[in-house]
Amino acid sequence: MWRFQEFGPAPRIESLEDIDMTLERTRIAIRGPAGDLEVNFVLHDSGASDPNRILIFGTTSSVASLSRSRKIHADGTFKVTPTPFKQLYVLHFEDNEKLYPGAFILLSGKTKALYDHMLQVMQSLCDFQTTKVVTDFEFQSMQAFGDIMSVEVEGCFFHFAQAVMRAAKRFNTFTKIARSPLKKQHYVMLRALAFLPPGDIPAAFDAVVEMMRRYGHHADFAQLLKYMETTWVVPMCNPTRPALGKFPPAIWSVHTRTLLGEDRTNNKVEGWHLKINNFMDNCHLTFYVFLDELKKFFRVEEDRRREQQRIAIDRAARIADGEVFPPSHNIYNLRSAALQIMCQSYQNQLYITNPPNVGMIRFLSEVAATLLQYQ
Repeated sequence: MWRFQEFGPAPRIESLEDIDMTLERTRIAIRGPAGDLEVNFVLHDSGASDPNRILIFGTTSSVASLSRSRKIHADGTFKVTPTPFKQLYVLHFEDNEKLYPGAFILLSGKTKALYDHMLQVMQSLCDFQTTKVVTDFEFQSMQAFGDIMSVEVEGCFFHFAQAVMRAAKRFNTFTKIARSPLKKQHYVMLRALAFLPPGDIPAAFDAVVEMMRRYGHHADFAQLLKYMETTWVVPMCNPTRPALGKFPPAIWSVHTRTLLGEDRTNNKVEGWHLKINNFMDNCHLTFYVFLDELKKFFRVEEDRRREQQRIAIDRAARIADGEVFPPSHNIYNLRSAALQIMCQSYQNQLYITNPPNVGMIRFLSEVAATLLQYQ
């Protein structure tokens, strides 16, 4: 009701060619040192004659920040997407260990051709210095980033764990293991495979399967294990490139990222999606109302970025003056520190045993225990 009161009745767009991007609609007021400044907000419109019309929103400043970011986080959201588009795809850049939107892209589908077109347009808008893209496990977009931008494409651990969980629900695995803490730990050990180097994952998976057989648990996990093997462990595709529903270990292993203290997940993006969904009330607004709300949301994000930059500069100055800040003790940081130590120990061959599967099982058990402790 409040949206009708604020905006009044808005024309509903039924087809892509009906969208009328007048000059007024393409502008946004951005706060500057001397007050609000009107700038262009529509970076690209493929036009009413394009049956797969693409609209890209942002500012020259936001895409400049995007182009400078060595790592880009990419993901699509559907809840707030206005008809007749199918998804709002967002490219995020990193600044002071936080994520900010660099470009919002309205797409009419999820095909490889659309993602290729989107990235080709983005390349014409900014000179990417990006070397790595973190995204969810959608093979069309992953292939597009690899083909068009020639960057390293990494999968998100959160999305990997979610995919395994959905498969476990589909196969009724949780019902079968509900009363056994040991079986639950064995399930989490399947997720823990991601913390191994890619080349060690197939052998470690075989070790887990053999362990389940010894404990008499194999029947409870049989369908899930077959899914894991064909989808994630030994998929029949290029070892560094996803195929339809197939994702080789090189894409989803987070061993190196954990060693380097890098983000293993797109959780910040997931949190950002929750924020924009709540901002727009989780509803599919009409296109012009959506555009007005997107401008408001972008201004809020720009204000947040400026404030975080101010805080970072102030903190750096205080550190330079000798002030010592206590380390953060939130759950995520504690878990990350514990996992980093275990991955470093694995790298230093402290889990080497004879036979090798004993050390792998011990590593996976300890990682699983940490994931359960800090979940």
